[in-house]
Parts: sequence; structure tokens; C-alpha cells
Amino acid sequence: MWAAFAKPEDFPNLGHEAIDDEHENIARLMNELHDAIHHRVALSEQRRLHHELETYVRVNNRSEEQMMETDSYPNRESHHKAHEAMYRKLYEYEKVLQAGREDASLQGLHALRELLIRHIAQEDSRVASWHRIHNISADSPD
Repeated sequence: MWAAFAKPEDFPNLGHEAIDDEHENIARLMNELHDAIHHRVALSEQRRLHHELETYVRVNNRSEEQMMETDSYPNRESHHKAHEAMYRKLYEYEKVLQAGREDASLQGLHALRELLIRHIAQEDSRVASWHRIHNISADSPD
């Protein structure tokens, strides 16, 4: 039995149920992709999992950006740029994955995991703190 590659507890809880759930799903997808690479599952399945991960990261980022826009978060432009950088890394990783080298694919996935954890711990945590300071309910309806 393998230990989880990306554990939910590695991803800081922001106190926003919907966003935290999305982060847990990102961790789950990273684990599925990690296992597929490690067990040398067909490259087509690895690419499908990468596509699912990328799609889910984009869904999560859109949710965050919508929330920041609705609540007039002052640093939303820099946060958006961080999301754009994340998309570039996901695209670069797709090329590594397509090459089919297990060692490079696993190294790239480790780098992606660290990037996502750092983004959540720094960028997303700033948004959550701003919401708390300004008494904005993170789970309030639009």
C-alpha cells in the first residue's frame, strides 16, 4: 500500500467549505495521476488524468476569482497572475508527461504539488484572511 502523494492535510484549510472541498479534490486527482505514473498505466490514461486535474484547477481558480471579484478583493489582479503562472506550469508538465519518462513525470508532478500547496498556503490564505478581517462570510450566497 502506497502512502498518499498529496494528502488533504498538506493543503491548508482556508475556512471556505466550497474552496476547501475543491482543494481536496485537487489532492485526490494528483494522487490518481501519481499512482497511474508509478504503476505505469497507459500514457493515454495518464493524459486523461492530467486533463482532469488541469480542468479542476481551472474550475477552482474561477471560483476563487469570482469570489474575489464579488467581494472587491484588492489584490485580485496579482492573484489572477499567479493562476496564469499555474496554467503555464500545467501546460509544461503536460509536455513532460507526453514524453513518457516515469522519472521526469514524477519529478514534474512533485513540482506541481509544491506549487499548488505554496499557492494555497500563501495566495489563497491571504484572500481567506482578508475575508475574515473584513467580516465577509466566505460561504455567503452571491
